[in-house]
Amino acid sequence: MATAGREPVDGWSVQGIDAGGVRVASIAVAAPADDLETRSRIDAARPVVGLILAGARAVRESERRLAGEVVSLVLGRQIEVAATRMPYYGLDPARPLLSLVCAVGEREHALESAERWLAESTIKGVVALRGDELMLVLSGAGPDGPLEVVPTAKSLAAAVGATAVGTGSVADDVSGLRRSLVQARHACELARRRGDGAVVSHDLTGSHSLLLALQDQDVLDAFCESLLTPIEDHDALHGGDLAATLRTFLETGGKWNQTAALLHVHVNTLRNRLERIEALTGRKLDSTPDRVDLWLALQAGNAP
Repeated sequence: MATAGREPVDGWSVQGIDAGGVRVASIAVAAPADDLETRSRIDAARPVVGLILAGARAVRESERRLAGEVVSLVLGRQIEVAATRMPYYGLDPARPLLSLVCAVGEREHALESAERWLAESTIKGVVALRGDELMLVLSGAGPDGPLEVVPTAKSLAAAVGATAVGTGSVADDVSGLRRSLVQARHACELARRRGDGAVVSHDLTGSHSLLLALQDQDVLDAFCESLLTPIEDHDALHGGDLAATLRTFLETGGKWNQTAALLHVHVNTLRNRLERIEALTGRKLDSTPDRVDLWLALQAGNAP
């Protein structure tokens, strides 16, 4: 039999098979390793098995290249060409389509696992590897109805050992597929920042969370420190509540009475605190740009 194992086993004669200079399998025969007749037969079989495995490998690589081209065509806005190739993968370009993007470590292992996951599921789709990202285009509807996006993404993440997964919106047809792929890539980038194999939906890509996730961490740290460190230092030194006051004030949309009620303080106390925040940060709380900067700094400072 042919096997991927390389270590000799008692009672078995084992010899490796190479294809393209790479060990791809071994032939193992239930016979003593020093049996000359068995070794002779294995030597005769090795070139044949090697050719078969090399052929299978060439076919697999060709199929992967074609699958990658489908994704590249969509991202390159060659939608009509991509649509002509989708039926080969069981995808109907006129029906709903979904995109998933996974960040992976061991690229080859992840690609093989994704291909196996697709083959063993009832989901039709195509998978391509681009850099350290697996990009999948799936049929948005299965035999039992619309595809459940989050459970599907979690199942895929477990199968391929993804470090992060992003989901795009379900496109009505191939014309909306590029948007779904772009959303999934952005969501995957946000998931990377969260870590722990997080699955992030495209719903967050329209919020400030994506804006923050796409920034360099050193830039974010410097931005937060310049605005928040004076407030935090003041609170630490005086046992104050300026940080909590600022957050509550911004969350209420700058409503004085509502903020005071939530903090259980008099409006005059609130006024004094806000004036202190303005003095420490050099920002004006009646200025929309300054409020946005302070809000983003608070959000970035609490990002996981």
